[in-house]
Amino acid sequence: MRNRFYGWPMKKYLTADAVSASDLKEFIKSPRHYQDMVKRRFAISTAALIRGTRLHSALEDWDQFIRTTVVSPKFDRRTKDGRLAAQEWEAEHSAMEIITADEMAEIAGMRESLFAEPKIRLYLEDFQAGREVVWRWTNPESGLACKCRTDLEDHDGAWVLDYKTCQDASPDGFLRTVKFWGYDLSAAHYIEGTECERYGWIAVESRPPYACCLYWLGMSNGFRYVHERRIEKLMELAHWKGRDTEVWPSYCGGEGEIVL
Repeated sequence: MRNRFYGWPMKKYLTADAVSASDLKEFIKSPRHYQDMVKRRFAISTAALIRGTRLHSALEDWDQFIRTTVVSPKFDRRTKDGRLAAQEWEAEHSAMEIITADEMAEIAGMRESLFAEPKIRLYLEDFQAGREVVWRWTNPESGLACKCRTDLEDHDGAWVLDYKTCQDASPDGFLRTVKFWGYDLSAAHYIEGTECERYGWIAVESRPPYACCLYWLGMSNGFRYVHERRIEKLMELAHWKGRDTEVWPSYCGGEGEIVL
């Protein structure tokens, strides 16, 4: 049984007791990585994650993004007066998202580039599309509760799209990004959860000229292998969740072999 939820804040999604694609990728790294991630979900923040979150906000509602985001002036924090001025200014704007002028230019540049591409703009301006929708379901093979949060989706289940910032949005470059970050495994997770007919990524470079492209996932033997590996790892995760052990193992169960 699948359930669809609207309007969930990110904190509620992160604390929902179910396995996300990110959780599973940490488990694939090692059981201990997964165990650590569960303990410190809110401490995990990277530059790429922060950039992606800001881009999502700017794409969903630009006016709201402008109202809740402020560009910080430059302060000379090497001096006492500069540090004091910075502290006073930040206190006055504590209710807003504070970013630098360069960060604002980056977000605005990516947004402008995406809306300038007609084939991408068609989906961004689809007012009937679901945005930031949460899905929960039970994986039949492992019995584990799973979850995903779609960036953009068709209400009838025809397609799901995920926004991705990257350094290289060319076909070869983005394929390397997909493999490196495990976006293919995420796709398998999302396809199972939403039962969408088509899954794709809206990829945009985070530096000028902010080149972008919409890539649809093509089915192949390689993707079928990813799907099977995901099921295998979910079943392994279910096994570990069922064990009464306080510390989960690191790489290779604690012992392995390196072949040179």
